[in-house]
Amino acid sequence: MTNTTSGKILLVDDEPFNRDMLSRRLQKRGLQVIQAESGKEALALIAGELPELVLLDVMMPDMDGIETLRKIREKHPAQELPVIMVTARDATDDIVEALELGANDYLTKPVDFQIALARIRTQLSLRKATHENALYTKRAELEMKVARTVYRALLPSEFPEMEQFSFGLIFEPCFSIGGDFFEIISYPETSQTGILFADVSGHGVSGAILTAMFKAWVNMAFREHASPKDALRWLNEKISEDFPAGYFVCVFFVMLNDRTGEASYFSASPDVPLLMRNDGTIEEISDGGRPLGLFSMDMDIDDDELFPAGSFTLAPGETLILFTDGLPDIQKKCGSRIGLSGVTDWLKETGLVTPQAITDALFSRAKTLLAGRNQEDDMMIMAIQRRP
Repeated sequence: MTNTTSGKILLVDDEPFNRDMLSRRLQKRGLQVIQAESGKEALALIAGELPELVLLDVMMPDMDGIETLRKIREKHPAQELPVIMVTARDATDDIVEALELGANDYLTKPVDFQIALARIRTQLSLRKATHENALYTKRAELEMKVARTVYRALLPSEFPEMEQFSFGLIFEPCFSIGGDFFEIISYPETSQTGILFADVSGHGVSGAILTAMFKAWVNMAFREHASPKDALRWLNEKISEDFPAGYFVCVFFVMLNDRTGEASYFSASPDVPLLMRNDGTIEEISDGGRPLGLFSMDMDIDDDELFPAGSFTLAPGETLILFTDGLPDIQKKCGSRIGLSGVTDWLKETGLVTPQAITDALFSRAKTLLAGRNQEDDMMIMAIQRRP
């Protein structure tokens, strides 16, 4: 059995005999050993070329091991440069002080070589694992940055210019990227514009990948199918066939008529949009529908039950509010979610202001309620207002 170990160690001790004896034994086990006879020399060597571990004697003249450790930790944290202190067996105060200053471990004199070697190997392994984890994190951050750029490109950069309607939007993923999504579908021949508002299950990179797939399918579906209901049918089949098992998409599709101010919708989402009337009342739009990907078109389900449809008219100044479940699912301090009633109360307090002011106010209330707690789901809020 080979018991070799690789790594560069700085051995600091004012006694030449101790240094030479321990150095030879460590070198036989495959370690590269650099020697220093004082704390000042050790600091100079560390400044020139960082070792992988320091074996540091406490009792030295001029600058002792405790002071040397203090100066090492001013520049190098324990994860970057492990330090094992070597002290007298009864020097409890020195051991405690060293550990509080950031020593990784300690050995007592006379040094048991097998124990010393085991502790050195442990610290070198921990340092290597920390270094590899830092590299992985850096790569992951870079990949996340690329994914975030791609994900942001999936969302429309601006809303269409419409005579009758104006828009407000705010989006806050629970990670750097998320699965909330919307798309704009134009019908210029009828002066209508469709808004597809969606919540793709999944967060982070997986959510962004599924959202990219869904966006491509949305463009295909509405290009090949004149009827929004037929497009939703096609999307349901694609998601059922090609998404991983258990993944789905909640969709609310609203068609805006820029001539009349009327709106019609199809729902494939349990999330219920809200309509703010001029008299201060808040109406629920639709009873919710089945998310895409959770059912087969071969199932014996009534057509109207699949995608509940309806229509309504927005009077000038009135506003339709769409939001993903990240908003009503926010928890109060007592632990219960605010729910649809909580969102309704916030809207009543906000009143009919500009659409962007409405979305900003809702998001501000949500962040205040979170009070520093982590956001557990993506949050997208859209306000569609008929121009006053």
